[in-house]
Amino acid sequence: MRLEYVDGGSAKFWEGERSGAAVTVRWGRIGTAGQVKARDFADDAAARAFLDKQVAEKTRKGYRETGVRPLEPVAEVRSAEPEPVEHDEDAFALSPGLAKQALPRRDRDPAKRRPDPKAEAAYDEFLLRYRKAVDAALTNPRTEPALRDAAQRYLAGDRQPLGAAAVAAAIGLAQGWQGRDALDVVGKGWVARHGVVFAVQACADLAAVAGQWESKAPHLRLRRPDEGLGSHWCGELAAMKVRSALAVADESAADALAERRATRAQRVVAAFLEPTETAWVDEACAEATGESASENMMLMCAVSTAAQFERIAPNITTWEFEREPRTLATLVAGVGPAIAPHLAGFLRNGSAEFTRKLLGVLAELPTDEAFDLLLDRIDEKYVQPVLLEAMKRYPQRAVRLLAARKGPRRTPCCARTWSATPTSTSSWPPTPPRSSRRRARRSGGCPTPPPTPCPTCWSPRPGSGRGRRSGGSRSPCPSRSAPNSAGPRASRRSGPRSRSGSATTSARRPGRRRSRASRPAGPSTTRPSTSCSAPPRTSSARCSPAGPRATTGTSRAGAARCSPATAPTPCPA
Repeated sequence: MRLEYVDGGSAKFWEGERSGAAVTVRWGRIGTAGQVKARDFADDAAARAFLDKQVAEKTRKGYRETGVRPLEPVAEVRSAEPEPVEHDEDAFALSPGLAKQALPRRDRDPAKRRPDPKAEAAYDEFLLRYRKAVDAALTNPRTEPALRDAAQRYLAGDRQPLGAAAVAAAIGLAQGWQGRDALDVVGKGWVARHGVVFAVQACADLAAVAGQWESKAPHLRLRRPDEGLGSHWCGELAAMKVRSALAVADESAADALAERRATRAQRVVAAFLEPTETAWVDEACAEATGESASENMMLMCAVSTAAQFERIAPNITTWEFEREPRTLATLVAGVGPAIAPHLAGFLRNGSAEFTRKLLGVLAELPTDEAFDLLLDRIDEKYVQPVLLEAMKRYPQRAVRLLAARKGPRRTPCCARTWSATPTSTSSWPPTPPRSSRRRARRSGGCPTPPPTPCPTCWSPRPGSGRGRRSGGSRSPCPSRSAPNSAGPRASRRSGPRSRSGSATTSARRPGRRRSRASRPAGPSTTRPSTSCSAPPRTSSARCSPAGPRATTGTSRAGAARCSPATAPTPCPA
């Protein structure tokens, strides 16, 4: 009997055959010989019961009978190894993380939008919750009559884009700038109930409506022709939802925006909703004043070229990127790799999280300019891990640009990556195994960093007056790690030491643990050095250009340093 189980990536078989009191079982992956196991029982009944039990267990697990087949070994089928695919290092494609955050565009092959079946019900509940706030704004005598009439007709069931915009503006005025995220429901509700064309018109009309508080009473008014959106426009998230629906709609929906571009605020929103209209985007960028964070964010999501971004770049700060995470991904998707030099100017002005995110974006851009920007900042914080990822992603570019900078002599980070990078990258996978890199280094196929002079000991900066416990920087010293003739702990057995480095016979402080230095001094065992000619390091001698010198009675701040003249030489053996 043969049973098979095929589900997803699993394809297994199980075969059983009884010959008297002996049972032979074979199992494994389909297409292979599998494993064979034979078992003898006391009588035929026990063998039959064992085989029936095994079949029942396999059936419960999902195995299905395919017939009886002989138990001859099946030749193993080996799939041909796939040929190495040449990686195009000049092709630009957003990573899955950035592509998910970027707002869709009509010219960037947007993904198909899935309608939300609960959007209309959520919109009705949202209007009911804020009905009192809407009525308070509409009943205010300062509210313009045109907005009041349009909003009342919309609430009564009439399809009025201006009325829908007035209701949304009243809700945003009641919530304040901190509650602007709630209008996300408004954008989805417009699309779900009235369609994309109505949603586009209502979103443009919302840019023409402004709300104000006077004498603790809200009222609505129409914006002036030269007035902007203000510091925090309440319709940002609603416009994002409308843009997502407009990107997959037909051209007739985009034509509805042409009639609603009378004010400067409406022109900014029209450029944001339809970024493929380059003339609209150029006009909005030329009129930008930089006074509104909402306008700066929307214009960055609308630009398509580096020249358009240069017009608004003086008005942009890191705040526009950090307040809305989707801005950076949308900007990179719209402009492409040409945005690299402009993004580098924001590296030192943002938070740590934003700096790491910005560096990650530069590492994904497939240009020499973006790679050079990372190399120029290799000594800055957060850059080296990102640079290593860029080298793995673009190995050919890494070899070429590092060679132009004299390879590993640039920094230790470049040296480690250079030593792990083969000289020929025509068919090299992005991440070679560790064994291959080790063999390459042993065979001399990869350049290795040249020997460096003896680094400084762990000592404070000259003239800083700071000792070992208060600061300073550590760098390894060969004379410290090499075995010496005085033994590993001989300098501590000679007697107690004071904080200044000199020997003393004062009693230990009460309440502290007994240190090794307070133990009775005795003859120390020495071991001659045979592997390094470095002079022994004791408590009273350090490396200096003139040789060991005593430091008794001096602080650690006055310790000498190692120099290339006194660097220990390796043992000839």
